[in-house]
Amino acid sequence: MAQQIEEIGIQKSMKKGIEEREKQASLKIVRHLLENGMESQSVRQITGLSETEMKSLFQDSP
Repeated sequence: MAQQIEEIGIQKSMKKGIEEREKQASLKIVRHLLENGMESQSVRQITGLSETEMKSLFQDSP
C-alpha cells in the first residue's frame, strides 16, 4: 500500500515536471517571436496568452 502511494506521488511529480518544461519551452518560443518582430497582438491570438502574461515574459527573463 505504501509503495503504491509512493509510486503515485512519483508519477504526479514527473507529470508536473514535464508540464513545467513544456510551458517553459512554449514561453521561450513566444519570447523569440516577439523579439524577432512579430506583433504582440498576433502572438496573443495564436497562443491565447493575455497582455499581462506577455509582459511578464520579459520581467521574468534573466
